[in-house]
Amino acid sequence: MIKYLMMISVVISINAMAETECPIKFGSNQYTDNVIAAIESKRSCSEASTIAEACAMGSSMDVQFVSSALKMCSKRINRSATIKRVVDSANGLCIRKFSKSEGTLAVSARAFCQLDVTKLYDDLLAPAEL
Repeated sequence: MIKYLMMISVVISINAMAETECPIKFGSNQYTDNVIAAIESKRSCSEASTIAEACAMGSSMDVQFVSSALKMCSKRINRSATIKRVVDSANGLCIRKFSKSEGTLAVSARAFCQLDVTKLYDDLLAPAEL
C-alpha cells in the first residue's frame, strides 16, 4: 500500500515539475536564499513543493529547498500523532531506499522522496482539516 501511494506521489510530482518553471532565475545572486524565500511565501504544501521541485538543482543543495517545503507540508500532519507516525515510517522507506546510494543526486532524490511522501499525506487530509 505504501509503495503504491509513493508511486502516485512521484507521478504527481513529475507532472507538477513539467508544468512549472522556477520563479527564480538560476545563477542569480543569492539563488538559494531567494528560492527558500519563495517556498516559504507559499500558503500550501502543494505550492511550496511545486517551487522546491521546479527550482531543484539535482544536488545536495536541494535538501535546503525540501526542508523549507517540509515545514509547510508538516503543519497539518503534525496535528495528529497517528498520521505523523505513519508519515515518519513512510519517510523511513525513503532513507532505506537511498541508504546505499552515494553522491549529491542520491541526497537530492532521498529528500524529494520524503517531500513526496509528506505531500501525499497532506493531500489526503480532508479539506475540513485545513
